[in-house]
Amino acid sequence: LASSLHYLGVLTTQTGDLAEARSLLEQALEIRNERRLRDEATETLFRLAVVEQEARQPEEALRHIEQAISLTESLRTQVESEPLRRTYFADKQTYSDFLVRLLMSQRSAFDSDRLASQAFSVVERARARGLIESMSHDRIVRNSNSDPELVSRQRSIRRRLNFKSAQLAGYVQNKSDPSTESAIRREVDGLLAEDAE
Repeated sequence: LASSLHYLGVLTTQTGDLAEARSLLEQALEIRNERRLRDEATETLFRLAVVEQEARQPEEALRHIEQAISLTESLRTQVESEPLRRTYFADKQTYSDFLVRLLMSQRSAFDSDRLASQAFSVVERARARGLIESMSHDRIVRNSNSDPELVSRQRSIRRRLNFKSAQLAGYVQNKSDPSTESAIRREVDGLLAEDAE
């Protein structure tokens, strides 16, 4: 039933009946949340954000897309294998792209810098997530011929890279000191180069 309501909502959005589309999608979301179908709920939240954007309700669109992204992030830990995790997040990249477009479309002379900064923060978080995923511990060679010192060094570099990436995302989001942000970026770049060796 939830999937039927969801897809009817998507189709109704395309016909331009946004009030009916919103109603159908909200019903689908309620059922998906009740049944704890969290991944499916993210897609419905995304579709609700699209409806709200088309209805010129940017605050509601923002609320829905941020919920979808937050829920997607919480599901991240439940995906066991690296290839599946990469595929999953590649599929969900649409949410971040939508959020960036939504923020940029809402810019005005009054808050242009704030919204541009938020959009940049979204892009940086997605970039950091991609870096962390690509450098996950699954890439470490774990056979008996591996040099234990090399494996230990790689793990240390990746822990520092994870920390610095999270730190960088915090600085970007909070619009902290630009010189500190630049220093952290240089450290991340240095760690990436060191890990590639």
